[in-house]
Amino acid sequence: MLAGAGSFCALLNAQPTINWGDAPSNGDQIIWSSVDCDPVINSGVSQTWVIQGPAYPIPTQGGAFIVPGSAPGAANFPDATLAAVEIEGSFSTFLKVDATGLYITGFYNDANGDLSDYVDLWRFIAYPCTFGTTWTDNWSSAPVAGGVPTYVSDPMTYVADGYGTLVGNTGSMTNVLKVRSEEIVDSVIDGIQIHDTHVLDRFWKVGYPWWVAEVESWSHSENGELQFSDSFVTMIDELAIGIAEENVQQIDISLMPNPAGNEVRLSYGGAGNATIAVLDALGREVLAVRKQALAPGIHQELLDVASLPPGAFLVRVTTGDGQMGSRKLVIDR
Repeated sequence: MLAGAGSFCALLNAQPTINWGDAPSNGDQIIWSSVDCDPVINSGVSQTWVIQGPAYPIPTQGGAFIVPGSAPGAANFPDATLAAVEIEGSFSTFLKVDATGLYITGFYNDANGDLSDYVDLWRFIAYPCTFGTTWTDNWSSAPVAGGVPTYVSDPMTYVADGYGTLVGNTGSMTNVLKVRSEEIVDSVIDGIQIHDTHVLDRFWKVGYPWWVAEVESWSHSENGELQFSDSFVTMIDELAIGIAEENVQQIDISLMPNPAGNEVRLSYGGAGNATIAVLDALGREVLAVRKQALAPGIHQELLDVASLPPGAFLVRVTTGDGQMGSRKLVIDR
């Protein structure tokens, strides 16, 4: 549901809590796109974050979660309980999930054999995580690049400092939790006072295995004067790009309400046999209803979508003679 007035948004948004049960598991998959924008990201309760702009698919920014033993380089990470492999790339991320959080145990590049084995695991998110949750992560790794091992340590503090509605190009999500990490490095090089900042805002939604959006920003100052700043925004495809309806609509269909919660009423015209299919953002059939011997005219079907996660879907009706119609459905609770 798209955000409205501030008081209305406050009613929509309840304080979310990300738990162990929301962690990724074998078979989960998520795909992101880059969004060309410079959003304003505030902290606090009942916020509305608008992240909208031209969206570009990132071939390597898609991950499939699998059992660790099936991923390249698994022998280097015996403590991993899960692996995330790029859909169109060579990187594998090895994870450990337990009741205290989601940890990254290391990375492996199957293309060249480079790896980063985390000596102290990177606590990516704490469980349970809700507004006000904070933790300091003292991760350190011993990466091997080109056969040369090095040691990297980078303590980072995280705080869940906001929740509210996340508005993308194709819809919105309520009850989203924002977690911020900030790194500030001050140094002196050749007598020049260097001040670097690196801020990451990640947005988490109950029922999603990973963050649904990330805003990364950094700046570099010398002797108190800003030299440059930039940001990089990534969002899951269903908010950044959405799902396109078929160009040819041979059957008139409608969905009410849309966005929907747990039920949506489908109206469509036709006769004979018909198949009603609900497809997710990856084109997979997640719900199907088959009707037989329909009389000519307008028909209605109440679809139970309570088991489907929030997001964008495609509802497609196909008749026995090959006629087809579709409409995009947004589920938002």
